[in-house]
Amino acid sequence: MKRLIAFSVRPDELGFIQNWAKTHPEIEIDTHRRALTADNAEMVKGYDGVSILGAPAGRDVLTALKENGIQYVASRSIGYDNIDIEAVQELGLHVSNVEYSPGSVAEYTLMLILMSLRKAKTIMRRADIQDFSLIGSHGRELRNLTVGIIGTGRIGLRLAQYLTGFGCRVIGYDPYPNEDAHDLVEYVTFNELLGQADVITLHTPSTDDNYHLLDADAFARMKDEVVIVNCSRGELIHSDALIGALEEGKVSAAALDVVEGDEPIFHRDWRNQPVVNKQLQILRSFPNVTVTPHIAFYTLDVVNEMVTCALESMTQFWETGTSDREITK
Repeated sequence: MKRLIAFSVRPDELGFIQNWAKTHPEIEIDTHRRALTADNAEMVKGYDGVSILGAPAGRDVLTALKENGIQYVASRSIGYDNIDIEAVQELGLHVSNVEYSPGSVAEYTLMLILMSLRKAKTIMRRADIQDFSLIGSHGRELRNLTVGIIGTGRIGLRLAQYLTGFGCRVIGYDPYPNEDAHDLVEYVTFNELLGQADVITLHTPSTDDNYHLLDADAFARMKDEVVIVNCSRGELIHSDALIGALEEGKVSAAALDVVEGDEPIFHRDWRNQPVVNKQLQILRSFPNVTVTPHIAFYTLDVVNEMVTCALESMTQFWETGTSDREITK
């Protein structure tokens, strides 16, 4: 019998893990709410694999895993910027991430675009205090605008599909154009997208190459009253540059499901505690900025897919020494 230990297991994941385990009686799965750290890594002794979610997996953690006999790690997240991949390769470990339906994030992005264009935050705040006046609540219609998609992979492509029903112009930038997107997206250069788009939405991973992709120079190149939507990674946008663009009126609205430095803050309850992220607090104070806690992916369908993908990856590791979702770079 193979034994797997899973860390950082949320209550919404537990049922899906238990259901999967019932159909795989040859595998024993132990779950823990706590995150894996270098200090508690001895817990993995006697197990054949480890599953993690979100918590940092730096060289110290990975070294501790190897020293305690672990070779395989299945992350239950699509992103892996929390994992030191260089250390993974140097230590000879095998780590996988997950994939899930792009529809969840694409739908959420579309919702945020419409909310921003129709000033939903202002309207709802006014309604809460019984201010039902019209002045200042006028919006713009998507059919008359150009939407620029930065990153046309699975999520960007799905968003482009959804946008076809609104009659808007859709342009895209991607250093690796998606062949499936050519009928839906008009590919342009990065600077052309900045200068032409009324709405700019980000769907690219966070890498060293695109760190602060939208900086002060990029905002200066954009159209006046542009709308910014980010459901990807906070580090793609220079927060101070965005704040400046909002203050100047260059950006008419922003909808951010992620912000710089959100990792220690989002997905936790901070009631009655100070949230130490000055840029986040400033952004939340703008009436034309909507901030949500990295939740675009979050549907029950996706939670099930993420759990299942991670567990299936682990069984592939055990059977073949690799996985379809193994991270190689």
